[in-house]
Amino acid sequence: MTLAARFHLLFVWLLLAPALHAEVPGLLNYQGRVLVADAPFTGTGLFKFALVDSTGATTYWSNDGSGSGGSEPLAAVSLAVTKGVYSVLLGDTNLANMTAVPASVFAHSDVRLRVWFNDGSNGSQLLLPDQRIAAVGYALMAKSVEDGAITQDKLAAGAVGSSHLATGAVGASQLASGAAAANLASGGQSAVGSGGLILSPAKVRL
Repeated sequence: MTLAARFHLLFVWLLLAPALHAEVPGLLNYQGRVLVADAPFTGTGLFKFALVDSTGATTYWSNDGSGSGGSEPLAAVSLAVTKGVYSVLLGDTNLANMTAVPASVFAHSDVRLRVWFNDGSNGSQLLLPDQRIAAVGYALMAKSVEDGAITQDKLAAGAVGSSHLATGAVGASQLASGAAAANLASGGQSAVGSGGLILSPAKVRL
């Protein structure tokens, strides 16, 4: 009997849901299920992970940083599996052989998760197919907005007020010609030289 026939792996589902707080952590919550010889596996499993492109030929990230060209990483992550079910935070550096997932991975439009599993008896096996990362994985990009990505069209009217501007942020070079004079005129005032006075046009009773 061939190894492939004796060693059956079933990848059931994938959940990628980074927490959406003030600062998005570089973590992806992954949960799946494995079967060995058609039975749910229970015990300690050795897993390897990689984020690859749609063809599987380019590696954007791997759990130990050694993977390239879609190849299997060198070191595995040891995880507990109960009745076939396991979960892991991809990018959790508290785990041995786990590196952080950089936000730059999700500058690519099509990123897929590739997984290898070893039950300790049959060697490391690739789980197929690679699973495409859902939109929530791209929340990691919130930590790193590309230069020029926010344009005038993306700002709502009045979105930037005086409270959002640092002291001295607007100088003479940022003002259009005549803007200051027009602002004074709209308030019924006139521009004066340095050290001058602005007199109110209102009538004064003596």
